[in-house]
Amino acid sequence: MISNPFATLEVSNELGHRYMYMNGGVINDGLIRVIDNGTSGNAYFWTQSDTTIGGTGFVELFVEEGSSLSDVQLYPGSATTLTIGADQTVRGTGQIGGQGTVVNNGTIDPGSDTSTLQLTGAHAMGSGVYSSSAGILDLYNATMTGVSFDSSGSGRVGAFEGNPTLNDVANLGTLDISNEISQRIAYINNVISNNGSIRIIDNGSSSNAYLWSQSDTTIGGTGAVELFVEDGSNLNDAQLYPGSATTLTIGAGQVVRGTGQIGGPGTIVNNGTIDPDSDTSNLQLIGMHAMGTGVYAASAGTLDLYSSNMTGVTFDSSGSGRVGAFEGNPTLTDATNIGTLEVSNENSQRVMYINNTLTNDGLIRIVDRDSGSNAHIWSQSDTTISGTGVIELFVEDGSGLNDVQLYPGSATTLTIGADQTIRGSGQIGGQGTIVNNGTIDPSGSQREFSVTSPVVCGPTSSMVFNIGGTNTGEHDAISLTSTITIDGTVTVEFDDGYAPSFGDRWTLIDGGTQSGEFQSLVIIDPPVGQVFRVFTNPDETYLILTCDADLTGDGGIDFFDVSFFLSFYSAQDVRGDLNGDGMFNFFDISTFLKIYGQGCNP
Repeated sequence: MISNPFATLEVSNELGHRYMYMNGGVINDGLIRVIDNGTSGNAYFWTQSDTTIGGTGFVELFVEEGSSLSDVQLYPGSATTLTIGADQTVRGTGQIGGQGTVVNNGTIDPGSDTSTLQLTGAHAMGSGVYSSSAGILDLYNATMTGVSFDSSGSGRVGAFEGNPTLNDVANLGTLDISNEISQRIAYINNVISNNGSIRIIDNGSSSNAYLWSQSDTTIGGTGAVELFVEDGSNLNDAQLYPGSATTLTIGAGQVVRGTGQIGGPGTIVNNGTIDPDSDTSNLQLIGMHAMGTGVYAASAGTLDLYSSNMTGVTFDSSGSGRVGAFEGNPTLTDATNIGTLEVSNENSQRVMYINNTLTNDGLIRIVDRDSGSNAHIWSQSDTTISGTGVIELFVEDGSGLNDVQLYPGSATTLTIGADQTIRGSGQIGGQGTIVNNGTIDPSGSQREFSVTSPVVCGPTSSMVFNIGGTNTGEHDAISLTSTITIDGTVTVEFDDGYAPSFGDRWTLIDGGTQSGEFQSLVIIDPPVGQVFRVFTNPDETYLILTCDADLTGDGGIDFFDVSFFLSFYSAQDVRGDLNGDGMFNFFDISTFLKIYGQGCNP
């Protein structure tokens, strides 16, 4: 046992390499200094066997300006453990670590703005803290297990000149991974308890900064992981990166925010919140993102789903935040949207692929930004869009309807749920089939949907048309180049200030091959003696304001209207129940004879 009560004990390389070997125990109630005097040799405080530095003193490392940090070392020798006692502080500038293991039960803290402590080798669990109240604590190439980090004041803790490995560590302050000199990677394993801030920082160099899982890893705690990329740099310059064949789990209390890239060859499971969180921030997702209990959101800034493959995840947005496909083509499987989810061709063609189910309780927008290319939501397999939300197609004035597309892929069926509404202007259709159980509402600046796939409408389906005139472009319409089976309800609303006249006729669905019929019409009450009726022919569905007895929709009455009535009446078709009492009897015949006798001259 060696005791240094109140004195200063020095190891100095002023004449060449210097070693002070330690064995057993050292009681340090004073100051031990390991000093570089600018020579080409090193100074070491070196354990030859398991050694504890106890007492209430300080171990101070000092390196001349311009010298290497390895010129002074607190060094655990091969197969030895160097334990820093609970009341010891290691400070200054130099290197801590070697061929053995450091166990820190005290405090390791550079202690001044001009100091840098650099860690190497193995650092095992202890009750102390690795911190910086001032200066830099560089984790360098250390392998650290079960340790705690903290920072305060001007102090910095992190990976600045090396690539450390962190296993089961805790962060209470700010922990940085910074590429200010060259590429930097902090490898993580098992559990990272983050109750502070972990920052992945691009400082404008040509290399990257990574927080990289080497094995299945969970980032727990109540802190934040923040990515930062210099203006003009690539988003992949700062990455939260699940390594190959690993799962990186974001804990329920964690927030990932800022600007950079999230994803890699492994899988992300988000149980927390991923949110850019400021108007100038942009988070870009790549790789696999599997089901978790958390949310992918944007309260401000941009969350770009980019080239990610996302299964069972939930999206949200609020404020000025944007979530969607802006610079890549993501794939969504069994996803849920409760905010606004966009597919935008602002830079070039964009495709958001969907599979199985997409629960939309918010707004999905397929947006044309007049880039000359297209924006698609594209089913790769049979897919149902359910929920109570809206799918909006938006085309710039002067652009083609096919610039935005709700697109069933080859040999797939895209089903629109009963509580979904498709509105706007654009193209509905692709290489597959559409089953519509919801609402189709052409609107927007061009007031038209181009339907290019076979469409089968279910009994819960509806269509909504707003009418402001009889000419093309003055009313909502569907142009069809495929087939449609019509069912359900049609609702017609007239624009403010527009009053229809007797004999007016509006083509609602034009072209293609049409069959079936609407089961009900919701519209304003017509003038006395007139009626709004919808008719479906093989290539047209139209609305006409005509007289009560006109059952053929040609604007007049003749023998064919009598024949139609008798056919409806015999088949007990609802169109033969002219008095609307739900029965087919003499009163319906009497009603028809009466309105037929009135002629068609309102």
